[in-house]
Amino acid sequence: MTVPPMTLSSSFFTPNARAAWVLAFAASLALHPALAAESDWSDTIRDLHPYAAISFTYDSNLLRSSSDLDPQSDRYLQLEAGLDTELNVNRQRFLINGKIVNVAYDRFSRYDYTGGDAALIWKWVLGRLWDGDLAYTYDRRLRAFGDQLLPIKDLRDTNRLYGSANRWLTDHWKAGALLDWTNVSFSETKFLDITRNGVGAHLTYYTELDNSIGLLVNYTDAQYTNRVDRDYVDFSTGPAAEWKITDKTLLKANIFYKSRTYDVLSEQDFSGPVGRLTALWKASGKTAVKASVYHDISDLDDDIATYAVIDGVSVQPTWAITGKTSLRALANFERRNFQGRRADAADLGLSERVDEVTELGLWLDWQARRNVLLSLGYGVDDRNSDRQLRDYNAEYVEARFQIGL
Repeated sequence: MTVPPMTLSSSFFTPNARAAWVLAFAASLALHPALAAESDWSDTIRDLHPYAAISFTYDSNLLRSSSDLDPQSDRYLQLEAGLDTELNVNRQRFLINGKIVNVAYDRFSRYDYTGGDAALIWKWVLGRLWDGDLAYTYDRRLRAFGDQLLPIKDLRDTNRLYGSANRWLTDHWKAGALLDWTNVSFSETKFLDITRNGVGAHLTYYTELDNSIGLLVNYTDAQYTNRVDRDYVDFSTGPAAEWKITDKTLLKANIFYKSRTYDVLSEQDFSGPVGRLTALWKASGKTAVKASVYHDISDLDDDIATYAVIDGVSVQPTWAITGKTSLRALANFERRNFQGRRADAADLGLSERVDEVTELGLWLDWQARRNVLLSLGYGVDDRNSDRQLRDYNAEYVEARFQIGL
């Protein structure tokens, strides 16, 4: 693959983009006012862990056009500023994370956007028996072009608020409950806007070595703002375990029975087993591998289908070549069997759909200094579909430079 020379899009230098970076810096100050104090500013910076990054990417098929059409390549510049901090007050932990990202495309400047994410998490402890979380998270990003019928600038905003409380019943048994509210909204495809209200509970047994096995129960009521035919209720229950098989191998597993019931179109209902098995293997001091197999259902932000049954496998190895240089890779394969369709899908001539999605990636990381990281990466994104014009193939090359304090 021939990579054209990189050029900088002038859209990056717009007033909105500059304002975004000023806002990022101001937010850092607001999160910790002591940053402005001369007496302890250096200690505060060490607590905040602010960073900035710049990356250049060439994508051979940015809009994920079908293999039957001409690929739409582009280059884009991404600037990022953020912070990642943990504050400990007595036994309470406060996690404050966030970043703001500005993406400027070369050819397709109409898709330029500013996004990012933030998380405020309080991991609380009360006495010897009680603990839990109270958290708010926010995420703003461009909706993936591969999920759209026609490529548009569709920004996806996700707000989530959740809290949990757990209590030790004995030295080995713990019980807990969870409340979870999530709202997802889109700037253009308003019929995908959804609010999920969830509750959950668990009863878990912990061994002397801190291995665990428990029973989880979750209930979610999902309401679409503008498409009542998509409203549904999810119920799932089953065991979850986290077990250290050896000193080098950790196994995480959950196997649930899930039932999804739609309020209007009952023919779209789903029931059956879902689950995920993940193994973490530290082969040596230099080599580690994370591998997962999973079977689940997901909305996938698709314009037509209400959900897809997904079977997947993922392998992520890492290798420390030297003390400062490491190599990491990703191989991910999913089979997505889309279920249920919009009421007008048949009128539009849209058939049922099965996709096979493959993602491959390789990155070389160099820790030039303690807080300076350079990365080079190459990846492939490929989708085969039995629906016309939904398959694509794309390659990308990226270079990233990050510096922190």
